[in-house]
Amino acid sequence: ASLRVAPQWRLAPVAVGAGLAAALGTLTPVRVTLSCAVAAAVLALACRRGPLGMRILAAAAAGIAIAAGSAAWHVHRLTTGDVPRLAATNADVVLALRLVRDPAPAPSTPGLMIVDATVTAVEDGRWQPADSPVLVLSYGSGWAGLLPGQRVMLRARLSRPRPGDEVAAVLDARGPPSLLGRPAW
Repeated sequence: ASLRVAPQWRLAPVAVGAGLAAALGTLTPVRVTLSCAVAAAVLALACRRGPLGMRILAAAAAGIAIAAGSAAWHVHRLTTGDVPRLAATNADVVLALRLVRDPAPAPSTPGLMIVDATVTAVEDGRWQPADSPVLVLSYGSGWAGLLPGQRVMLRARLSRPRPGDEVAAVLDARGPPSLLGRPAW
Protein backbone atom coordinates (compact mmCIF):
# COMPACT_ATOMS: atom_id res chain seq x y z
CA ALA A 1 0.00 0.00 0.00
CA SER A 2 1.32 3.40 -0.87
CA LEU A 3 1.12 6.32 1.49
CA ARG A 4 -0.66 9.33 -0.02
CA VAL A 5 -0.27 12.92 1.17
CA ALA A 6 -3.40 15.07 1.15
CA PRO A 7 -3.09 17.90 -1.42
CA GLN A 8 -3.33 20.65 1.21
CA TRP A 9 -0.21 19.30 2.98
CA ARG A 10 2.05 18.95 -0.05
CA LEU A 11 3.61 22.39 0.35
CA ALA A 12 4.02 22.15 4.13
CA PRO A 13 7.66 20.96 3.94
CA VAL A 14 8.49 23.79 1.51
CA ALA A 15 6.86 26.36 3.80
CA VAL A 16 8.57 25.06 6.94
CA GLY A 17 11.97 24.96 5.23
CA ALA A 18 11.49 28.44 3.77
CA GLY A 19 10.38 29.91 7.09
CA LEU A 20 13.36 28.51 8.96
CA ALA A 21 15.83 29.58 6.30
CA ALA A 22 14.41 33.11 6.07
CA ALA A 23 14.54 33.56 9.84
CA LEU A 24 18.09 32.24 10.17
CA GLY A 25 19.28 33.88 6.95
CA THR A 26 18.87 37.37 8.36
CA LEU A 27 20.91 36.46 11.45
CA THR A 28 23.91 34.76 9.86
CA PRO A 29 26.67 36.14 7.62
CA VAL A 30 25.85 36.28 3.91
CA ARG A 31 28.44 33.65 2.94
CA VAL A 32 27.01 31.16 5.48
CA THR A 33 23.45 31.76 4.26
CA LEU A 34 24.51 31.45 0.63
CA SER A 35 26.40 28.22 1.38
CA CYS A 36 23.25 26.80 3.00
CA ALA A 37 21.23 27.79 -0.07
CA VAL A 38 23.62 25.97 -2.41
CA ALA A 39 23.79 22.86 -0.19
CA ALA A 40 20.00 22.77 0.10
CA ALA A 41 19.61 23.10 -3.68
CA VAL A 42 21.98 20.17 -4.23
CA LEU A 43 20.09 18.12 -1.64
CA ALA A 44 16.75 18.98 -3.27
CA LEU A 45 18.01 17.82 -6.66
CA ALA A 46 19.49 14.62 -5.23
CA CYS A 47 16.32 13.67 -3.34
CA ARG A 48 13.66 14.68 -5.85
CA ARG A 49 13.03 11.12 -7.02
CA GLY A 50 12.43 8.17 -4.79
CA PRO A 51 10.13 7.22 -1.96
CA LEU A 52 7.78 9.68 -0.31
CA GLY A 53 10.19 10.48 2.53
CA MET A 54 12.88 11.51 0.06
CA ARG A 55 10.45 13.69 -1.90
CA ILE A 56 9.36 15.40 1.34
CA LEU A 57 13.02 16.03 2.15
CA ALA A 58 13.53 17.40 -1.37
CA ALA A 59 10.56 19.76 -0.93
CA ALA A 60 11.88 21.06 2.41
CA ALA A 61 15.36 21.49 0.91
CA ALA A 62 13.89 23.41 -2.04
CA GLY A 63 12.15 25.78 0.38
CA ILE A 64 15.39 26.26 2.29
CA ALA A 65 17.33 26.92 -0.92
CA ILE A 66 14.89 29.54 -2.18
CA ALA A 67 14.48 31.37 1.13
CA ALA A 68 18.17 31.23 2.07
CA GLY A 69 19.16 32.58 -1.35
CA SER A 70 16.63 35.39 -1.03
CA ALA A 71 17.74 36.23 2.53
CA ALA A 72 21.40 36.27 1.46
CA TRP A 73 20.64 38.68 -1.39
CA HIS A 74 18.60 40.94 0.92
CA VAL A 75 21.26 41.09 3.65
CA HIS A 76 23.99 41.63 1.02
CA ARG A 77 22.02 44.58 -0.39
CA LEU A 78 21.71 46.15 3.07
CA THR A 79 25.35 45.71 4.06
CA THR A 80 27.39 46.49 0.93
CA GLY A 81 27.86 49.58 -1.18
CA ASP A 82 28.54 53.24 -0.53
CA VAL A 83 25.65 53.91 1.85
CA PRO A 84 26.51 51.24 4.48
CA ARG A 85 30.23 52.06 4.10
CA LEU A 86 29.60 55.75 4.76
CA ALA A 87 27.19 54.97 7.61
CA ALA A 88 29.96 53.00 9.34
CA THR A 89 32.01 56.23 9.53
CA ASN A 90 29.08 58.56 10.38
CA ALA A 91 29.81 60.52 7.21
CA ASP A 92 28.09 63.80 6.41
CA VAL A 93 27.20 63.69 2.69
CA VAL A 94 24.75 64.88 0.04
CA LEU A 95 22.34 62.25 -1.23
CA ALA A 96 19.64 61.90 -3.87
CA LEU A 97 16.60 60.09 -2.48
CA ARG A 98 13.31 58.69 -3.74
CA LEU A 99 10.53 58.68 -1.14
CA VAL A 100 8.92 55.31 -0.52
CA ARG A 101 6.01 56.47 1.67
CA ASP A 102 4.43 59.72 2.77
CA PRO A 103 6.61 61.49 5.37
CA ALA A 104 5.04 61.03 8.81
CA PRO A 105 5.43 62.88 12.11
CA ALA A 106 7.01 60.82 14.88
CA PRO A 107 4.26 60.05 17.40
CA SER A 108 6.45 60.48 20.47
CA THR A 109 8.71 63.39 19.42
CA PRO A 110 7.10 66.71 18.44
CA GLY A 111 8.60 68.23 15.30
CA LEU A 112 10.39 65.06 14.17
CA MET A 113 9.52 63.72 10.71
CA ILE A 114 10.19 60.10 9.76
CA VAL A 115 10.71 59.38 6.08
CA ASP A 116 11.19 56.00 4.38
CA ALA A 117 13.29 56.48 1.27
CA THR A 118 15.72 54.84 -1.12
CA VAL A 119 19.09 56.45 -1.79
CA THR A 120 19.56 56.65 -5.56
CA ALA A 121 22.91 58.48 -5.58
CA VAL A 122 25.60 59.59 -3.10
CA GLU A 123 28.04 62.44 -3.50
CA ASP A 124 31.31 61.24 -1.98
CA GLY A 125 33.83 63.27 -3.95
CA ARG A 126 31.75 62.52 -7.06
CA TRP A 127 28.24 61.22 -7.60
CA GLN A 128 27.91 57.44 -7.25
CA PRO A 129 24.73 55.53 -8.09
CA ALA A 130 23.12 53.67 -5.20
CA ASP A 131 20.04 51.62 -4.39
CA SER A 132 19.83 51.46 -0.60
CA PRO A 133 16.75 51.68 1.61
CA VAL A 134 17.17 54.24 4.42
CA LEU A 135 15.27 55.88 7.25
CA VAL A 136 15.44 59.68 7.34
CA LEU A 137 14.97 61.56 10.63
CA SER A 138 14.39 65.27 10.16
CA TYR A 139 13.39 68.23 12.29
CA GLY A 140 11.95 71.18 10.48
CA SER A 141 9.89 71.89 7.42
CA GLY A 142 10.12 70.83 3.82
CA TRP A 143 8.63 67.34 4.06
CA ALA A 144 4.93 68.20 4.25
CA GLY A 145 3.14 67.51 0.99
CA LEU A 146 5.85 65.33 -0.51
CA LEU A 147 4.54 62.15 -2.13
CA PRO A 148 5.86 58.62 -2.58
CA GLY A 149 8.04 58.55 -5.69
CA GLN A 150 9.15 62.17 -5.20
CA ARG A 151 12.89 62.65 -5.67
CA VAL A 152 14.78 64.98 -3.36
CA MET A 153 18.34 65.98 -2.58
CA LEU A 154 19.43 66.16 1.04
CA ARG A 155 22.52 66.74 3.16
CA ALA A 156 22.58 64.27 6.04
CA ARG A 157 24.77 62.50 8.55
CA LEU A 158 24.62 58.75 8.03
CA SER A 159 24.73 56.23 10.85
CA ARG A 160 24.39 52.49 11.15
CA PRO A 161 20.92 51.09 11.73
CA ARG A 162 20.10 48.97 14.76
CA PRO A 163 20.64 45.22 14.29
CA GLY A 164 17.63 43.72 12.57
CA ASP A 165 16.46 46.99 10.98
CA GLU A 166 15.53 46.64 7.32
CA VAL A 167 17.52 49.68 6.17
CA ALA A 168 21.11 50.24 5.08
CA ALA A 169 21.49 53.44 7.15
CA VAL A 170 19.71 56.01 9.27
CA LEU A 171 20.00 59.58 7.97
CA ASP A 172 19.99 62.62 10.26
CA ALA A 173 18.90 65.41 7.91
CA ARG A 174 20.99 68.58 8.11
CA GLY A 175 18.30 70.77 6.55
CA PRO A 176 15.17 70.64 4.43
CA PRO A 177 15.08 68.55 1.28
CA SER A 178 15.54 70.13 -2.17
CA LEU A 179 13.04 68.90 -4.75
CA LEU A 180 14.33 67.14 -7.86
CA GLY A 181 11.57 67.30 -10.44
CA ARG A 182 7.98 66.28 -9.83
CA PRO A 183 6.59 63.06 -8.38
CA ALA A 184 5.58 60.34 -10.81
CA TRP A 185 1.93 60.58 -11.81
